Amino acid sequence: MVMRILILGGDGFIGSHLATALKKSPLDEVFILDKEDLRSTRNGIAPSHYIKKEIRNSIDVHTVIHKYEPEFIVNCIAVATPHYYVTNPHDTFDLDFTINHEIIKAVQFHCIPFIHFSTSEVYGKKWTGVCKEDTTNLVIGPTHKSRWIYATSKILLEQLLLSGEDNNFCIVRPQNFCGWDMDWLPDISTNVDRKWKPRLPACMLNNLSQKKPLYVVLPGTQKRCYTHINDGIDGILSIIGNWDECKGQVFNIGNPLNEVEIVEMASLMEDMWNELKEDREQDIEHISGEKFYGKGYEDCDRRLFDASKLARATGWRAKIDLDDTVRLLVKEAIENYPL
Repeated sequence: MVMRILILGGDGFIGSHLATALKKSPLDEVFILDKEDLRSTRNGIAPSHYIKKEIRNSIDVHTVIHKYEPEFIVNCIAVATPHYYVTNPHDTFDLDFTINHEIIKAVQFHCIPFIHFSTSEVYGKKWTGVCKEDTTNLVIGPTHKSRWIYATSKILLEQLLLSGEDNNFCIVRPQNFCGWDMDWLPDISTNVDRKWKPRLPACMLNNLSQKKPLYVVLPGTQKRCYTHINDGIDGILSIIGNWDECKGQVFNIGNPLNEVEIVEMASLMEDMWNELKEDREQDIEHISGEKFYGKGYEDCDRRLFDASKLARATGWRAKIDLDDTVRLLVKEAIENYPL
């Protein structure tokens, strides 16, 4: 039986990869909605299944649902780049909370099962131990640091969902998904010029291609667990395929074995670039968070998480180790961008 799946924000990083994966299944009819079509030419979605539209309120959602009659919805609409939500906190809150709240209300009105994307940032600033979905306390930084408006927007939405009577949803917390196309490379003319900096792997790819220093936000010993997008998509598909076991739950999706210091990540990317593209020594320069991202930025030292809950529910585990994650990141950027 064919299931009609609608991906809101389907031209974004996660949404476009999910659309590509779902399109390979003969059991799914996939529609994507987005205000842009930067990635739509490669994901195999027919033009008749691409809805170029910006969601501004619940009426827009009702209209799309009435027209396309989806049986499952994946909501990927959000902005998730630190530089943007530091420099544009009001717009961040408007999209990541207000508009998403409108989306959730409309989807629940139509009784459609859906996946809602949250963030690893709901675990906040303070490292208190391995981050578990249902027990870890959330300690956010001071209110004058606008860096936390994204996290608090996501926390509010999670609490609204989890406090309601309808449990036909699943909340996903991606743990540093990365891939060659996660963000634009802003100095390359074939890509759309943006007014904010992309996330770390894309920044480093850009600087490698432009022969610029690799900037590492101080102190550089912060640790993150990078998860290749292919593993992340497989985790999402496992939730869709095991809906009865997953609905009403919150899941981390990521690879806790891929934990690395930011300065080590810079070295790994430089080494892989030299192996695959050209051999040259790139300077690694340390820079303050406020100078790089803007006033209001604040960082956290570590965010190691527990991935066992999803493994118990669906059997999914990440497979791509850190070296292969970085290799794929650099290799596919070289193959797909005019570097």
